[in-house]
Amino acid sequence: MKFCDGKFTDEDLNDDGNAFTKGYFDFKTGKYLSDYCAAIGININKIYYAADTWKNFDRLKPILDKRYAEWKQKQ
Repeated sequence: MKFCDGKFTDEDLNDDGNAFTKGYFDFKTGKYLSDYCAAIGININKIYYAADTWKNFDRLKPILDKRYAEWKQKQ
């Protein structure tokens, strides 16, 4: 965060990462928000109140890895 000015953008990813995130993080068709809420155990209305902790990261990481692997298989 220190080196990215507090922002995570397409400049922080390679072409493969950008292609994956384009669909996965799409607010209308992507699965990220529902995956995130399910992993953290929160309602979508409380998403901005989720704690930024390693415990929550550890809950979400396996889902991100799974979604990325699924996406790679389709490429």
